Amino acid sequence: MAVDGGKSAEAAMLEIDPPRLLLHTRTADFVGNFETIVRWELEPRDVHGLYSRGTHRMGTGTLLRVQHFGFAGHPEQAGGHRQGWCASLSWIRDYVENNVTVETREPH
Repeated sequence: MAVDGGKSAEAAMLEIDPPRLLLHTRTADFVGNFETIVRWELEPRDVHGLYSRGTHRMGTGTLLRVQHFGFAGHPEQAGGHRQGWCASLSWIRDYVENNVTVETREPH
């Protein structure tokens, strides 16, 4: 898969349990020659809101947990990936909550 700047990343699926779990490898030529593993967990949740008389169920949602493993011996890459995941997860939240896409997102 090509990403920005002509760089590439490859993945192999290790475990798929729809709609709860996706586990895959990740090897990106722009971070060095090592493989990492990404785990995506999705959990259905009730969404509650606060009202003057207490908390009330508003609907349903999904809790997303992402774990990225395999950075032993590569602390600089772990830090860079942390920043990348923070940005990526905020873009996912913006899309889900406000329908903001890469085309409509304001530049940083």
